[in-house]
Amino acid sequence: MSDRPARVGPRPAPPPERLDTWVVLDLLATTRRWRVNEPFVAGQTDGLARALVACLNAGDPVPHWLRTEIIAFLLEALWERSGSTGDERAELAARWADGARP
Repeated sequence: MSDRPARVGPRPAPPPERLDTWVVLDLLATTRRWRVNEPFVAGQTDGLARALVACLNAGDPVPHWLRTEIIAFLLEALWERSGSTGDERAELAARWADGARP
C-alpha cells in the first residue's frame, strides 16, 4: 500500500469559517476533481451533489441529515480526516448557513 495521498492536487486548506450551500457545492466539485481516480468516492460525490441541487431546485432548506452526511464525507474525502469526531462534524455543520434563503 502506498503512503501517497489518494487526491490529485495540493493539500486542501482547512475548512472555511463560514459555509453556505454554494460553498459546499464548490467543495464537492473540488473533491470530485481531486479524487477522480477513485470511482467510489467520485460516485459518492456525485450523489451528494445531486441531492443538494435537488434541495436548491425545490427551494427547500437542506435537511439536517443531508448536511451531516455531506460534512462527514468532506471531512474524510477532501480534508482527509477519517477519524473526525461527532463534535467536529457538528461544529462544522453549524457553520453552514442556508444559501437558498435571502
